[in-house]
Parts: sequence; C-alpha cells; structure tokens
Amino acid sequence: MSATQNPSNWTAAVIGASEIILWVMSAREVLHRHSSPRTALPPLQDLIAALKQTDAAKSSPVLVAAPVLVAELGPAAAAQVPAKPADLVPELQEQDGWQLHILPNLVQKSPLALMQGCGTQIAGFLALNPKWDGVICLPGPVTHWVQVSAAEVVSFQSTLTTGLQATLCDSLDLGTSWAGKCAAGGRCRYHIQTRAPCLPTGRAAGDCSAAIR
Repeated sequence: MSATQNPSNWTAAVIGASEIILWVMSAREVLHRHSSPRTALPPLQDLIAALKQTDAAKSSPVLVAAPVLVAELGPAAAAQVPAKPADLVPELQEQDGWQLHILPNLVQKSPLALMQGCGTQIAGFLALNPKWDGVICLPGPVTHWVQVSAAEVVSFQSTLTTGLQATLCDSLDLGTSWAGKCAAGGRCRYHIQTRAPCLPTGRAAGDCSAAIR
C-alpha cells in the first residue's frame, strides 16, 4: 500500500454491496466520514458520486478497497499468498479526474481461492497488533478465515454460510420458524429453523441459524 507515498491528504474508500464508505484523511487523522447507499447505477458511478459529496480534492489520491466485484475497475492485480498486506501495491486508475488507487486482491493456489478487498482490514489489524501470529476472522456475506504469521497472510479459507443464510431468510421471508409444506401423503424434503431475526441488509441485526436437511 505504498504507492500513495504517504500523502498528507488522501481518501480511503470501500465499495460495499449496500453502501459506499469514505474516510477523508489527513495523514493518519480522520477528518470526515461519509457513507452513501448504493443505487442501481454501476458501483464506480456510485463511488464518484459519493466522492463529489465530500470535501476531498481531486488532487488527493483515493485508496479503494472493493470487497465486491466491480466490473468497471477491470481485473485488479492479485497478490499470491504468502503476502504482506502492508506491502500491497495499488493499481492506479483515473476516473472522472479522480486518482483511484485500487488495492489488489489476494489469491491462493491450493486450495484455489480469491479474497477481494480485504487487505486493508488485515493490514489495519496488524498495524494495531504487530506481533500477531494466528487466525483473523473477517465476517461478512463471504467470511474469510485468514492464517497470519510474521505479518504475512500465509493462507485463508472462505465460506458463504452467512450470505446463504441471509438470502434464504430474505427470499423466503422466514419468521422465527418455518417448515416446508408437504404434499398430501408425502414427506417434507426441507426443514429450516431459525433463531431470532435474520440478517438481510437494512434489518435489525440478530442471530440467524438455519439447518437444512
């Protein structure tokens, strides 16, 4: 992440599935935090619109992490693990006059896996915990379990459980419990039970646990 050459004024940006989050920075100090909901527009257009709503200057670099796929940015360079998140070199792209520094993804050969836009979270944790050796869990629609040693990402495993649960709970409009309707004289193939409200975007957080059999 050294490509920005430690400028005194810069902006950090995260393109999420439901919102754009910006931090206008002066060195290590957060001057302003801004969030904008995602729209039907392409993610990059949402990012530019959000940047225009802040007091960030176009001359200041924008460090972009994208945990979701952003087609307009093209295929970001991928760093093969083991890799040090603090040493990742962003790819420079200019969009509408803004200097976007796109952070590379992390890729693993065996087992084959891709981790998008999470290098900043890992680098931030390691900056606060420089002697950490162990596992970092990054929860989300795609949850990553990251093995770290000597400030390097050694390996990682990813699961879709949280995203699948949220999608099931949202699309099926599940309450506190749900059971599939069976045809007369037949047997139910699926049975889903949940504890507390589920976690689709925009609803109150809760513990959603589903069992499918």
